[in-house]
Amino acid sequence: MGQPSSAATGAEPGLRWLHLLVLLALVAVGVGVGDVVFVVHNLGHWGEVQACAALHDLPPDGGQVARLVGRSAEYDRCAAGFEATRQAAQLTGGTAMLVLAGLVVFLDGLSVRLGLSRRGRRRPPDGDAAARIRQRFEFWCDELGLRGRGRPRVVVAPVGAADAQAYTTAVPYGRAVVVVPVAHAYGRRDVLDLVVLHELAHVRAREVSWAAATWWAGWLVVPALLSAMAPVLVAPAAVTGSYAVSLSIAAGAATAMLILRAAVLRRREHAADRFAVARGDLRDALVAAADDGEATGSPARWRPGRLFVTHPDPSGRVAALGHDDRWEGGFAVAAVIGLAAMSALQSTRRVLLHTPDTPLPLGVDKEDLAVAVAALVWAAATIPIWIRHPAPTRRRWWARVLGAAVGLAAGCALPSVGTTASIYATFTAGFGPAALAWLVPALVGVAALAAGWPRRRRPCPAAPDASWRRSCRCSARRCC
Repeated sequence: MGQPSSAATGAEPGLRWLHLLVLLALVAVGVGVGDVVFVVHNLGHWGEVQACAALHDLPPDGGQVARLVGRSAEYDRCAAGFEATRQAAQLTGGTAMLVLAGLVVFLDGLSVRLGLSRRGRRRPPDGDAAARIRQRFEFWCDELGLRGRGRPRVVVAPVGAADAQAYTTAVPYGRAVVVVPVAHAYGRRDVLDLVVLHELAHVRAREVSWAAATWWAGWLVVPALLSAMAPVLVAPAAVTGSYAVSLSIAAGAATAMLILRAAVLRRREHAADRFAVARGDLRDALVAAADDGEATGSPARWRPGRLFVTHPDPSGRVAALGHDDRWEGGFAVAAVIGLAAMSALQSTRRVLLHTPDTPLPLGVDKEDLAVAVAALVWAAATIPIWIRHPAPTRRRWWARVLGAAVGLAAGCALPSVGTTASIYATFTAGFGPAALAWLVPALVGVAALAAGWPRRRRPCPAAPDASWRRSCRCSARRCC
């Protein structure tokens, strides 16, 4: 093969916001586990709250009903400390998961570097082979303009099972290290270039530590859920209905987080493949590298377990070059963002429900303010994604609209993480389906208006002419 093309080829947009979405889901799991611990250990002394409510002839179902009948102050005195303790347990669970993720990523980066150094001293690779790999690595670093702290260091790994595959590691805020097995020095040079460019694509995206946190998030969920399920195994008689609901919500959040985590990590690998193939014209090398040149170019048969696979199937990596798997602008992400926004709204309203009634400027109601903030957060998270990833067909456009509507409606109807019932359950008791039948069309309209904004922003041609400006009916700057 001739000299790889050094034509400038742009990389895909960074995926750090998707990693952030996974970490937020991890925090939600921690909040759910904290609520499970709060419920099963009766940290809020719920029996005493109920006894006080019965003594004062108050509704036993919580502060929302008492607020509707004008007796919220009396109920808050009975429940003094209950909600504060519950929120403290949830905050502790969410914070602990986030801190553990950061700590594990830091220790993992250190341990990987120490292991590489130890294995390199024990079995140093062949000098000529290591020199060939370093020469190609330095060439591509220069071609990509990687300099200073942004230029990674390469480590040629000796023969062994520990470093059989190339990978990139980094300590947070440190210089990245690209590990390339020495075996690549004895194979095709275009395959070596593909491996190097694939890893450098991760470095250019500046999300190596983010990806490590995303990967470890899946392993942190397991002990967290086991700790939440311990009461079921130790004392099954102590399990209550509230505990079962809290545990189910935590397990559901964990499952959703694991599916999202796997999708993000697969998306990351496909993005690196696209960059490497486009930059070096290395499609043939990818075919040769996938399963030792035996790839058929068609993905393996789909099965449910593939939802949790973090690395793409070798036989499907070539096929992935020919289709767009950027699902950020589709149904699933729109539904997840809508569900998260409404869950956050429910949590905010619960906090406001148990705070003193202090007047806000201009007579703004606290609950109306919470709704407005949730709407702005949802729009700020959704519209930029839809602008960055415009829907290529009408079907994809309606998919994102329906996804947003379904997510927002589900966020209203389902309990938020860390609770056992939706805050709106009191208002919709007895006519929930009718309320959803009214709510879903309204949310579809809201989502359609939001999705219509990116459709108005047409991409700018390199040199817009007069006919293009007339068809756009505005200036080129505003159309873009």
